[in-house]
Amino acid sequence: MTEPGARPRPAPSRFITRIGGIAAVIAAVSYSSFLASPWTHSAGSASSGFVSELESPGQPYAWLYRSSDVLAGIGILLAARAVSRLIAGRRWSAGATALLALTGFSSVLDGATTMRCDPGTSTRCAHGEHTAGGLIGQLSALHTDSGLLGFAASAAGAIILGAVLADRWPGWGRLQIAAGIGMAGCGVADLFLLLASSSIGSTERARVLLISGWFLIIGLFLLRQAAAAGARAAPGQPRDSPPDQRPDVERRRHAKRSAARTRPV
Repeated sequence: MTEPGARPRPAPSRFITRIGGIAAVIAAVSYSSFLASPWTHSAGSASSGFVSELESPGQPYAWLYRSSDVLAGIGILLAARAVSRLIAGRRWSAGATALLALTGFSSVLDGATTMRCDPGTSTRCAHGEHTAGGLIGQLSALHTDSGLLGFAASAAGAIILGAVLADRWPGWGRLQIAAGIGMAGCGVADLFLLLASSSIGSTERARVLLISGWFLIIGLFLLRQAAAAGARAAPGQPRDSPPDQRPDVERRRHAKRSAARTRPV
């Protein structure tokens, strides 16, 4: 729903929408790069513990997993730009776009930093991650903060962006709301499992896949909108202009011919 009094904006550039869609699809693949860990790490380290442990210094292919986070973040920042133009003026659009951009920023920050205390290589860290005091102590690490920011922004962003889109595109909106609820559920499960001294490997990986799925939904949505904008554009008319602003070529030609026939000699 458009906010009351909001000034109508021109239709978004089809080029920007398409680029945003492609970037979001690439981000979806990059963000779930942990799926390659069975081929780069031992079976145990690939399926248990934090996904961020794959990026710790000294780990094989740490550069690959850190680079994929940065690439995913850049892709989502580009997608956020395209989404912001598409939903401009609608209620909660600014908040939804900001949360999507924060998700991208946190992914870049994840790739640029590493865990200060790796439970996979330190017994002290492994013990601390299962106590309330140990978890609170990790908040002083930038990598931990970026991870929490990404979790909160993605869960809230998927729900709010889904609500914004559901008014005009119900199917796309509901998919994102469902993904956001799933992310939030996995995040809460992670906390309880840590405090219960259990492994969070499965729930954290499920949450990462849900975030990747959200990116994919955004990418496909943007690509669909770009294709629809191209189909609406008639030959000889500017394709990036909204329908009500495109010149009706045939109507104008007919009017000119009629005026010429009725003009007195």
